[in-house]
Amino acid sequence: AAPVVANTLSTVKSISQVVRGAKTFNASNSAPNDLASYTVQSGDVITYNLAVTNSSSDGTYTTILGETVPANTSYSTANNTADTTANGSAWSLSGSNYTLGVTVLPGATVNKTFTVTVGCQ
Repeated sequence: AAPVVANTLSTVKSISQVVRGAKTFNASNSAPNDLASYTVQSGDVITYNLAVTNSSSDGTYTTILGETVPANTSYSTANNTADTTANGSAWSLSGSNYTLGVTVLPGATVNKTFTVTVGCQ
């Protein structure tokens, strides 16, 4: 039987950017343009980053990322492009749920983004 490889893929979801009009708030900015104490408002555009890491040194793995468009937001755009460490299909949106197939090479991390717009709360 093939060996079982535990915990080779991990996924981290984070907010990488919020745009309010002409002002951009990034996770890497310092106050007052950082996200640490930011309160989201109607009309804000939020970019989420999904980082999938393959901690294996010898196996390429394929996974399906699944996400739900957050409440009180509407789906705007997504990063569907392949990069040098992975390939995958385009985001598939069905209602408020969407999926994306991603292949991650050994020791690599693949970042995929999606953007939503905050509605009235």
